[in-house]
Amino acid sequence: MLTLAQAYWDLIRSAEKWLAFTLCLFCLGLGGAVVLGAANPALIAHLVENLRGNPATGFAAFILFVKHNVTAMLINWCGGLLLAVAPILTSLGNGFVLGALLVDRGVLYGLLSTLPHAIVELTAILLSNAFFLRLGLRWVFQKNATARKRTFVSDFQASLKIALVCIGLLCVAAMIETFATPKILSVYENGHGSGSAVMENRGSVAPRVADPAR
Repeated sequence: MLTLAQAYWDLIRSAEKWLAFTLCLFCLGLGGAVVLGAANPALIAHLVENLRGNPATGFAAFILFVKHNVTAMLINWCGGLLLAVAPILTSLGNGFVLGALLVDRGVLYGLLSTLPHAIVELTAILLSNAFFLRLGLRWVFQKNATARKRTFVSDFQASLKIALVCIGLLCVAAMIETFATPKILSVYENGHGSGSAVMENRGSVAPRVADPAR
């Protein structure tokens, strides 16, 4: 078990630059939402209003969250093959959505309604996006066809290993969002009655970006 954990740690460290780039994209999206919220609060409120929550509850909600988030990750994986277009857009988009939620709901309520599950969910998204970015871009900069092929195969195998871990993280995030986040918000709303109206828009950060039709 320790050997496996060390192998994954070494794998993640091998993509430090790509993780940093992915985090920068996420922060850029989040900063863009904060700036837009300061300039036009009504627009942010309108955007958040369209982030429809999931009407299902309990185990059914858990299954839907897992299905949706894993599907979104697989779409990112496939989209990463096209010069990493999908991972770039979703890294920006997830940052923007989180920023919009924090601006519209207020920092405290926004954190309570997103971060309990988003800590795990965003870890999975940013980690997978970093490897999907590397998969889509690193081979392009190799000197010859042999090196490009070798790099692509290596990065594809690495992305597969990370995807498996991230699926597990997304399952944990869905469990937290389904069973823990509502209870946390309920406690908060009992002491702050104004929060209940905002709860109608509660949902996962990632799905709204990857699949607006949800």
